[in-house]
Amino acid sequence: MDCGAALESGGFREAVAIEVRGEKSVSTSAIRSLVLVAKFTPAESSRLVVLVAGQSSVANLAAIHFLRREYARVAGDLPSV
Repeated sequence: MDCGAALESGGFREAVAIEVRGEKSVSTSAIRSLVLVAKFTPAESSRLVVLVAGQSSVANLAAIHFLRREYARVAGDLPSV
């Protein structure tokens, strides 16, 4: 399944945009940041991989904290691509 996700970074003062299936999300303030969390199993591996790519280091830490707490639920609920 192709999720169509991409990260795009502009110039020094521009925010990082996250695009998933054609919907682009740009963080416009320091209060709201988005994180792309992808779960997949590479063809050459039998182990699950979780990728975290956020618009800020704080957003990445928050996503990792959430995953540490809710991994069992997230791993079971979300399909792997």
